[in-house]
Amino acid sequence: MKQSFMQSIRQMTWKKVFGLAVMGGVVASGTAWALTNSYVAREVESASRTGNVAVTSDTSASGGSAVKFGQSATGCGGAHAIPAGPDPGWGCWPSPDTVGIPAGTTLTPYAGPMVLQAAQNNYVIDGKIIDGELRIVGAQNVMIRNSRIDGMIRNDLDNGGGSFTVMDSEVNVGAEPLTGIQEGNFTVLRSVVRGGARGVFCNRNATIQDSYIVGGFVDNSGVHHMSGARYEQNCILRHNVIGCDAPDIPPDAGCSAGLTGYGDFQTIQYDIIERNLFLAGGGYCTYGGSSGQGGGKPFPNAHHVQFIDNWWARGSSNKCGFYGPITSFDSDAPGNVWQNNRYYPDGANVPPAN
Repeated sequence: MKQSFMQSIRQMTWKKVFGLAVMGGVVASGTAWALTNSYVAREVESASRTGNVAVTSDTSASGGSAVKFGQSATGCGGAHAIPAGPDPGWGCWPSPDTVGIPAGTTLTPYAGPMVLQAAQNNYVIDGKIIDGELRIVGAQNVMIRNSRIDGMIRNDLDNGGGSFTVMDSEVNVGAEPLTGIQEGNFTVLRSVVRGGARGVFCNRNATIQDSYIVGGFVDNSGVHHMSGARYEQNCILRHNVIGCDAPDIPPDAGCSAGLTGYGDFQTIQYDIIERNLFLAGGGYCTYGGSSGQGGGKPFPNAHHVQFIDNWWARGSSNKCGFYGPITSFDSDAPGNVWQNNRYYPDGANVPPAN
């Protein structure tokens, strides 16, 4: 059973932590550890791992990773072309088998307000089924956890703002030209987002981590350009599986990319895209933010965009997208970083494409 992200035992002394690690098989094999899916938010350092343990991401740990007990590194499961083995160095790739609503959770229909305003600061939705569009209009620190949303969640930045977190939940957009989670001042953790024209849109100020995001639906109109996620300003996408599985339908419908970033409305800037797995599909699998430098976009000059330690699944084209893994990344732009990006599974270098 999945439990809360990074349930820490930081309060324990190092002697106790070391003892737990030995029992769990971090240093030596031993009796199966009973604390399934619990975590130690400590740097793995140079210890070897055997038995029922794996490594998972934890930005609070000194090395950026932690030991997860009760999770076999080779028992990750897989879905939609996700490798069944572990993400190198970070435990399992997110998938519908490993993230989303915890197993055993009882869900009941949500009967609360569908528009959360300032009077609902610190509002919590836990273990609910939400049908339709949930709007955050001025409410701060809204928490949505262990829940299923059949529709969308929108933070209306033009009408009061607000902020929210989606944790251990599922968002099913369905076969509609809509976005599952948007626009800004939000966090998504260990969640599944599927369907729609787009899974997640970070207009500004959002973190999406340890989540499975696959957008797309059958668009018989032939006009929608779909993606898994779109980023613009101050967006962090870390350790996600991102893709788009809409079929291509003439004249132009289908997946633009798993991850898009266009300067249609504002300059793409100050974004971190780190340790993600991009599933094969679309014209390209990713966009670097500098589309339209020849005049096609009003804000073509992206800057401070970082692609670090990402993987691109090769797919049937052998280069992730039909045309290639990435387009419109300007290596010469101020603050742009392209570092250690590779194809899955062979680890071959993925160069930036300007």
